[in-house]
Amino acid sequence: MSLLSQTDSAISPEKRKQATILGVMLCISYCVSYIGRLDFSACIPAMAAEGVFNSAFAGLTGTGFLIFYGIGQFINGFLGDRTDPGAMIGIGLFFSGICNICVGLSSSFPSSKYFILGFWCLAGYFSSMLWAPIVKCIAEYLTGSVKSKVAINISATIPAGTVLSYLLSSLLLSAYGWNSVFYACGSLLIAFSIVWFLIFYRSASVLKPERISHDNSKTRNGDNISGASDQTPGLFTLIASTGLVFTILSILFNGVLKDGVTLWVPSLISDSFSLSPSSASLISVILPIINLPGAYIAIKLNNRYFNNEMTTSALLFGISAASFALLCLVGSFGPVLTVILIAISTSAMLGANTMFLTYIPLEFSSVGRSSSITGFLDACSYAASAVSGVTIGKISSAYGWNAAVYSWIAVAAAGFAVTLAGARFWKAGRHKYVSDKDDNQ
Repeated sequence: MSLLSQTDSAISPEKRKQATILGVMLCISYCVSYIGRLDFSACIPAMAAEGVFNSAFAGLTGTGFLIFYGIGQFINGFLGDRTDPGAMIGIGLFFSGICNICVGLSSSFPSSKYFILGFWCLAGYFSSMLWAPIVKCIAEYLTGSVKSKVAINISATIPAGTVLSYLLSSLLLSAYGWNSVFYACGSLLIAFSIVWFLIFYRSASVLKPERISHDNSKTRNGDNISGASDQTPGLFTLIASTGLVFTILSILFNGVLKDGVTLWVPSLISDSFSLSPSSASLISVILPIINLPGAYIAIKLNNRYFNNEMTTSALLFGISAASFALLCLVGSFGPVLTVILIAISTSAMLGANTMFLTYIPLEFSSVGRSSSITGFLDACSYAASAVSGVTIGKISSAYGWNAAVYSWIAVAAAGFAVTLAGARFWKAGRHKYVSDKDDNQ
């Protein structure tokens, strides 16, 4: 039986209610975090037009965010398995908001672009305090159908947050300028962090988390409930023995196509079709709207046909490559068609990302490593995103956007090959440590 298919028979009504509330709060928190992460991407054309920085420095700033995010994921993934995940989520939201507001204020300083770079790098670190602890909360606080629903719906918060970020940015850019975007997004993050703290601990007092003791036995309120006696395996033992090596390689390619590409969509549209920054940001809203079903399609494919997250992801890499190839042929027909084709690719990559960063890590909740696995994989993803962020900017500046799209096709093809090769290793290796070993999940 899958970790995501438990029944509700043993859950009291009050616990089910609090689990639902916590699940909703987890989804909203990640959605809000994306509003405060993608505002920079939406503001790049306006900031460049005002002479705040050029495209190369914009790429460096975006890359700085991703580097600090990746480093933070590695650190906070380990911390999430050892500290209070609720506190980490609230702190991450609060200080991400502070950093957004500081970016907005930076224009009043001499050499403002360096202040923007510094604050946006810090925003990257604080943003990294959310995802691994969120997965930990899903694994330990939620049970039954609530856990299943949240695990499925949490990925939809990414495109939802992206839509809200682009819409808010478009409205504020045209009316008040780019500074107002960061003020508004920062204020929203800070306000929600306060709401998070108030609600999380009330729900957590009812939902007693299922924790993993040092002897690898599940405990609830200190009582051994599994009878296991083996020592909890280390992170690198899990990586070496379960096929996660291929997942790590696959998520590097996924990071390039999911986040590296997304960073540059408003600029690509603005440069290729001579649109204003606000218009480019508004058209870019198409991207997350089409992304929205990506996670659900991936889950449906995996549950109905493959029962293997790596096989499902290989198919999605193939769809991404085909979409970019089509973009090379017909992308000049207009900005809307261009964004739709890019969105098909990023939707497929969101689906693969759901497999890599939600479904695969949840398999390891029984050995207390869901947060560590999530943090490590997400760190790898954003390391690739960081490199691609600046690389895409340099390629587009030196050779044009067509060359950048050709590079995306190559990345998608490589991702397809590696992920497909790793599918059989993951199928054999995932059952070594997970608690439920039925292949018919």
